[in-house]
Amino acid sequence: MKAFVFICLVALACAQPPPPPPPPPPGGRPSVTEDLIRAQQELTISHGWSEIFLVDNRQILSDYIARIETVALDEFMGAYAAIKNTGIDTRAAMEEFETSFCADRVRERWELQVTRYGQRLSQCLGSTYGYLLDFTNILNRLHDESREYTNQIPNTSTNILSTIDIFTGRDNLRFYINDALRDLYFRALNLHAEFEEFVNGISIDLDLLLEEYTECYRTLPAAFETESANDLEAMRL
Repeated sequence: MKAFVFICLVALACAQPPPPPPPPPPGGRPSVTEDLIRAQQELTISHGWSEIFLVDNRQILSDYIARIETVALDEFMGAYAAIKNTGIDTRAAMEEFETSFCADRVRERWELQVTRYGQRLSQCLGSTYGYLLDFTNILNRLHDESREYTNQIPNTSTNILSTIDIFTGRDNLRFYINDALRDLYFRALNLHAEFEEFVNGISIDLDLLLEEYTECYRTLPAAFETESANDLEAMRL
């Protein structure tokens, strides 16, 4: 977001009347080449700052992804431990019953449920990975498109000189560069809006997102405990 604000400020500054030219250095007026090199150096500095802002913005989104991943893994390990403990207790209780046709069928069914709940727990983690992958893909696309715009900043002056048909002097160079920077700004507006919407959606709804992404881990242990209790009750009949 700061990267776009930076470009916006540059564009707004460029829209103002040009400042008076700096006083000529000792020995006379700077040449077109010297003026171009100086402009190129300033554009390179602008590019460096925009890269810093991009890294900062990427870190903001990365922090959200890391938090979701941490919570999901904690919930996964908690659910795994709960299911494992229920399984140990249930298996020990079932071993106290004598072997019979009905008891053996219940044991076989319960062992199958153990496998199924393990698979369902893995599916929960797979769903979390899918959510994180979507976030990461959006993050990478926003970053790549932003970099595409900012990477054009340091070479703007050279590119202008290579594409214009008529160059009448150094006083016109800044206007060509200003037009190019404004063009970059307007091309980035849609991306800026999408970035803000994405970040605001996460920051506002993060608790709801975490609850949604971890619901699977919370429901499985309780469901497995209920099924195990029902199977033990069936063996007592």
